[in-house]
Amino acid sequence: MPWNSVFYYTFYCYNLIALTMHLFCFAFYFPGRGKQRRRRKPRSVWVRKLLSDKRRQRYGHYSTLSNELKTEDENAFFNYTRLPRGLHNEVMRRIESWIQKDTWYRKSLPPGLKLSITLRHLACEDSYPSLSYNFRVPPNTISLIVNEVCDAIKAE
Repeated sequence: MPWNSVFYYTFYCYNLIALTMHLFCFAFYFPGRGKQRRRRKPRSVWVRKLLSDKRRQRYGHYSTLSNELKTEDENAFFNYTRLPRGLHNEVMRRIESWIQKDTWYRKSLPPGLKLSITLRHLACEDSYPSLSYNFRVPPNTISLIVNEVCDAIKAE
């Protein structure tokens, strides 16, 4: 083996070792260089004032319009929910135990409100944000409510 090929082989091995050491040091000193994640901004409020319990009870469709229609005008109630009052009460009685979930931490939404939101969504295909403003419930909660009530109706 000629001396120049040994020289080149040795030079190549030293360069490869040096390159590996440089990469190792770079990775050691800058560990998360390629994996930077955007930090999430902390929440400014837990529940928007618009969607609070007090405003839901005072201005929401369930506490004002639905109860008013149920007691005063049966035709308008049928037009609003697409169910007669008697059938609405029967459905409510059957699925109430499935959808009532009170905890020690917080009282859950009333089963009647959950049923009203679901019936309104199914009857008119209102969007979740639209239902959110009408019933004063957050849209992400409405998406859970609709699935929960539909599953309860299907199970019953």
